[in-house]
Amino acid sequence: MTFWALTAYIGIWHSAQDMVVGLIRWFFVPIKEPQQEAARKKYSWRDALYFGDCQMIYESRPL
Repeated sequence: MTFWALTAYIGIWHSAQDMVVGLIRWFFVPIKEPQQEAARKKYSWRDALYFGDCQMIYESRPL
């Protein structure tokens, strides 16, 4: 039944493509820069509740 659902709703080609892309992304994980990690650590959970996403806060500030 799993094979039938896979072929009926997703398709063989798209399933194989998803598996290949998932495997490639599993091998090539992006390296995080230390500056980004330090910038995210200085926000607390209260800041996240009040301001929202930390990445949006960082990007919206004028340089």
